[in-house]
This record gives sequence, C-alpha cells and structure tokens, in this order.
Amino acid sequence: MVGPVIPRIRPALRDITPYTAPTGRGRYRRLDANEGPPPAPGLLRKLLVEAASRLSYYPEYTELRRLAAAHYGAPAGGIMPVCGADEGLRLVIGAFAGPGDRMVTVRPTFSMYAFYARLSGAAVTAVPLAPDFELNLDAVLEAVGGAALVVLASPNNPTARPIRPGDLARLLQLAPDRPLLLDETYAEFCGQNFIPWIERFPNLIILRTLSKARGLPGLRCGFVIGDSAVVSSLDTLRSPYNLTATAAWVGSALLAGDSAFRKRLAAATSARATLQHELVRLGVPVWPSVTHFCLVYLGGAAGPAASALAEQGVLVRSLGDDLSGFIRISVTGPDDTAAYLSAFTPWQARHRPEPIPAAWRLA
Repeated sequence: MVGPVIPRIRPALRDITPYTAPTGRGRYRRLDANEGPPPAPGLLRKLLVEAASRLSYYPEYTELRRLAAAHYGAPAGGIMPVCGADEGLRLVIGAFAGPGDRMVTVRPTFSMYAFYARLSGAAVTAVPLAPDFELNLDAVLEAVGGAALVVLASPNNPTARPIRPGDLARLLQLAPDRPLLLDETYAEFCGQNFIPWIERFPNLIILRTLSKARGLPGLRCGFVIGDSAVVSSLDTLRSPYNLTATAAWVGSALLAGDSAFRKRLAAATSARATLQHELVRLGVPVWPSVTHFCLVYLGGAAGPAASALAEQGVLVRSLGDDLSGFIRISVTGPDDTAAYLSAFTPWQARHRPEPIPAAWRLA
C-alpha cells in the first residue's frame, strides 16, 4: 500500500535557510536587533485605544499616504505603504529581478536582500566592500553590467557607513533604465535624504520605515518611495490590505504629531558616540558610525563575550561569515550605553585585544 504523498515546495526553494527571528528577549536589555528609540509609552497607549474602533473595518491608506508624502517630501502618487521594510524589499526585488535575472548588492549587508532575490529566482552578485567598509565603486560598476536591479543600503547594516553621493550618482547615471533600490532604513539617524533625487533619477527607488527612526518595529509600517509611474506599477503587486488598520492609524498619527522623534534620534547617536569613545579607551577596535549602532572587533572572543554579556542581561549581535569576530551593538540612549559598559568592562579586563584582520581596516 502506498503511503500519503507529502506536497513539497519547488526545488529551488527547498534548501533556503530561513531568517531566524529572535525570541525570549523580554527580560534582557536588547542591544542586538537595532531597535530604535520608541515614543513615550503614554502616547502609544493613547493611539492604540483610538485605533481599536477601526479594527471592525478594512483599513484605508489615503491619510497614511498623504501624511507620509508630506513628511518625506514625496508626491502622494510616489508613496506605497508596506508591511515593514521587508515587504517593500520583497515586492521591489520580485518585481524587477526574476528567473534568469541578476541582482547586484554588496557584502556584508542586510542578508534579506539576497534572500528575497533567491525567492524570486534571481541570481545574486555580492560585491565585497572596501577594507574600510566603504563602497568599492569600481568593483560595483564592473558588476552591474547586465544586471536587472541594484540593491544598496545607506547607512549600511551592519557596517553603519553611508554611501557617498557621488558614488550613488554614478550608479544611477550608468543605466537610467535599471532600477536602484536604496534602503534608507537608518537615514534619519544621520540626516541623510536622497528622496529629492527621485525627480532627477526616476530609476531610484527608496525604502523608509517607522521601525527604526520612530522606534516601532512591532508596528510593521514602512514605505516604498519612487517615481509615481514606478510606484503605481508596484502598487498592483501589493496585497490589498497589507497593513493592519492599527498600523495605518498609529502610523498616520505619529507622522502627524510625533515631533519629539528627532530628539530621540540625537540622544541615541550621542549614546553610541559615548560608547565608542569608552571602548576605544579600553583598547577595543571600533569602526566609525553615523547611526545608533556600531561594529566592534573581538576576534575569537566575540562569541564568549556575547554569552558573558547575555549572562549579565545584555544582548548584542554576534556576526559571522564575512564579519566573523565582530559584534554589533545598538543603543537607544545613555542607559543602554551604561548597561553595556557595566557588563563588558569587567569581562574585557580579563581578555587581551586581538589584532584587526587584514581584510578590514579602521577608517
């Protein structure tokens, strides 16, 4: 007797390694996931109560689009709400890079770029960054010939370095008909804003989100921003109710009334600068950053250090692959910096710094 046949997904997707979302982090100080400084709890409670009555109806996005357009300085037709930056990535990559196509990005960078390209059936060329973590423009220019799509982040994650405007202009000018998706998830931490470039470069598509700058990753509210014709065609691929009514209402209210978020960003980047200063004083190699997180090199001690910090209630991101031996630390204010240093300093006193690998150098 033949047993039941278990359906299987298509072969190209069977050995994909999923992104592992962390769990059980509630009792820790979470410096591992680049979560931004949140609004005051009282404001969030008020907005959630007001949003409750909207759960009985399908969500509407007209007001969210209008307020996002006003906030980001984009035409209303050039704004598409998405369920967090991740949905924006999946939609844009899937729209422009499919089977037989090739997408160009860099490495190290956010792992989901290559993940979504593979889901769509596209090949990926990942160009190594320069030794100081800056974009290797000549190598990228060489790689993009014949590519269907270029995906970059600025500031980049996990390296915390911005793209040089001249480099971005060269890439956009090289093939005016090829889209370049620029992930500006962390742009507001450093005042970067390439959205005005869209009028001059309609092949530029930008991703923004409320997850980081507004400190609300649990809301899952982001935006694809681009030329109105490009966004209109992408909008046809979006699920009709991709954001919840809660996300649409709270997102709109925060865009309209959360005027304190820039002070929170300034406090976070100031706390990161203090952390870097203290780590340098301890003899720990720390790379420059323009956002609220930074890279630290601990070599073979990176894993043990992360474990020792977790025992003290502090989580950091221990990196692998191209960044083996590095940890990434994100802080939202002085309390995070103080907690990290309190846990790390006694551990560091018992360990000698390791030399920086030849592949990387401090900028």
